Amino acid sequence: MVPVIPALVFFAQAAPQNNPSTAPRYFTNAENVRRIAAGKRFVAFATSGGVRVFERETQKWRVYTQNDGLPTHNIHDVVFDPQKPDTLWILCGSWGDWANEQPEPDLRIATLDLASGKVESVAPPILAPRTARMGYHYFLDYRLSLSDGWAFVFTDKGAALVWDRNAKKWSREITVEATPPRPSNYAGHSSSLQLVGSSDSTLAFFIQTKLTYINQSRVIQGANGEPTQVVNQMIPMGDGLPPHILLYDRQTGRSTRHPIGQDLMGQPRVVSDGPGKRPTIINGGRPGRLVPDTRPGAFLIESLASELTSSTPEGGYSVAYTLIRHRVAPNLKEPVMIGSEKITNQQAALIQQASRQRVPFWTDFLVDGNTLWVTSYNDPNYPQSAGIAWLDLATGKWAGPKPAENGLKANFARLSLNSSDIFAWQQFSFVRRYTTKVDDFLPVTASNPRDLPSPQLFPVFSHPDPRAKPTNDEDRFAWADLRVLGTNGNQVLVLGPAEASRRYQREGNGFKSFVVKYDTYYFYDTQTKNLTPLEMKGLGALIPRAAGFSDNALFFLTEERVPGERRGAPVVVRWDSKTGVVTRYPESLFRDVSVAAQRAAGTRQQADLRKRQTERNVRLLRDPKSQEPAIEIKAVQQFIYPLSSSFIKAAGTTWLRLDQHLFRYDANKNTWLAEGLADSVSAEGETALWKQAGPSQWRFEGAEAPRLRGEVSRWSTETGWQRLELGESARQAGSSVLFHDGALWLTGVGALRLPQSAWQLK
Repeated sequence: MVPVIPALVFFAQAAPQNNPSTAPRYFTNAENVRRIAAGKRFVAFATSGGVRVFERETQKWRVYTQNDGLPTHNIHDVVFDPQKPDTLWILCGSWGDWANEQPEPDLRIATLDLASGKVESVAPPILAPRTARMGYHYFLDYRLSLSDGWAFVFTDKGAALVWDRNAKKWSREITVEATPPRPSNYAGHSSSLQLVGSSDSTLAFFIQTKLTYINQSRVIQGANGEPTQVVNQMIPMGDGLPPHILLYDRQTGRSTRHPIGQDLMGQPRVVSDGPGKRPTIINGGRPGRLVPDTRPGAFLIESLASELTSSTPEGGYSVAYTLIRHRVAPNLKEPVMIGSEKITNQQAALIQQASRQRVPFWTDFLVDGNTLWVTSYNDPNYPQSAGIAWLDLATGKWAGPKPAENGLKANFARLSLNSSDIFAWQQFSFVRRYTTKVDDFLPVTASNPRDLPSPQLFPVFSHPDPRAKPTNDEDRFAWADLRVLGTNGNQVLVLGPAEASRRYQREGNGFKSFVVKYDTYYFYDTQTKNLTPLEMKGLGALIPRAAGFSDNALFFLTEERVPGERRGAPVVVRWDSKTGVVTRYPESLFRDVSVAAQRAAGTRQQADLRKRQTERNVRLLRDPKSQEPAIEIKAVQQFIYPLSSSFIKAAGTTWLRLDQHLFRYDANKNTWLAEGLADSVSAEGETALWKQAGPSQWRFEGAEAPRLRGEVSRWSTETGWQRLELGESARQAGSSVLFHDGALWLTGVGALRLPQSAWQLK
């Protein structure tokens, strides 16, 4: 589908965006790197945020995205044209439309002249064939190759598509000999590259998979007077490849895999030295260095085994190291042990230092002269991983590009807005602040995103009680907070105790706790810290979950117990500040939402409990003596899931978002109207309300649901609902919506800013 937004028209010639207020603008993360191509003057990298290019002469980096004319910035592969060394062929893909059960992307081909920056169309979109893998893995399965007159797309099953460069058409029938893509061997997103060894003809890699093996401890009773031993064995888990050595022939590009047995993955054990004596701890060796062997194409795996022996009555240990050597060669199925020797602590330190370099989540490698390029995905758990590293094969030194100062770092961006700033972030990592001076995102000053002044990044659920009198920093946590119900500018409606109350206080070495009664409503001024009690009659014992503001009225959301249901039904009431009249709205309007959300939330929490149960079992296998309580897997209906709700004031009325459903208050009829689904909402001042909604068939299907393709719509009194025409860009930037300073921001895989001149509403 060809997008209709001007900035998304395919293959527009690259041009600087001189007026950010009128031009759509993409913000991407180019550190999820998939493929490498080496040319005479440039080295190019395919990423999920465009094409990264390294210029050899200037040693400078560039990034090309849709802002420069690329059809998408979801790049599967890049290949240099053999006839035109500065021309890069790019295999681009849309984001799979999981919402409509189409995980495969639409593939197309473009060319990029790196000398001029010009982008040209080569092949129009075509639905990609399905591969054997799903999720982030499948992005690695589409490869591009060139020959005279043809361009081929390969999958994990071989050549699947061919583009006739002369006839300018696609075909799924391969009737000519297909040129295979550059040989590439990768372990996938779930593994890390631990070690690299190099010889004139061969490279050796030690690849450690993630969650493939665990340590399982078992007790072996001693026979014939021998002491009892605790032995840890490596037990395979998951579907990934086992830890292995990959031997890569630099001349032919062929490789062989050699799985590593338990003796090379470490077998720590404890040996008793007799009654009253501290045991000896023996840690089995694991690969620490890869050294070329005297035999061509073979390597020696050097691993360290350590023996910790009690040296002092106080519990000190002395350490002795043993160097163990295994040989690995193309003709050997598995590494073979060839000998061992005692070494000094100084010699062991050199091997330990060599083993510390690793590339998590690696995806590709390329030998470029005397340089080994390695690419990987960045990850919130590894904020410093920049997606690219290189190894000087002559010196053995690793290096990497300096992380870019500007641009997004998040893979699936979320945006937060305060009075003046927009923040992009993911899982409390990769936090960036948008800066109009450079029209881009820059790093925040706080080292920890949780230290950012609220509400800059995270929603505020409570405020400290200004009436409390803590004696020190520790004591301030002993006082009850004020619970936030709703916000209107600097005024916050809070619920708290009638007087400042302690939750607990220290008594000797223990604590004494107190019951806090939340029974008083206040208006809390966030600037002056003043509390103004609010006298409201007619609400009875209402315990509100959230509150919304309207002219001369307050709305409250609460819940009431329902026979046979674990969670109560949501109830909305309106309190008139002039008359004191309380209006209760039919709970049937909100009840169906509550039941659906509870069932879906229970399913998600059940899956989370299973995951925690597996993690607990792994820890118990490693340490059987640990006292961890069992994880109980409850039935779905046994979960009590709190109401997820918020009120928002927009377009001259009050809105309620309840468990991903949206409701609008009609003041003329004094009733609430259902307005469909909404994963995200944002007010366009008093003019309109924007919402983003994913497809209903994927509602409540888990954490991935908000990332799926969704519709973006705008409501105003004059027009009602109008859908924003996004075309294909909805697949990558249709997961949340934010209106700010005259422009609409869409987030997902990166972020897209659309000024009003680019809106096309239908």
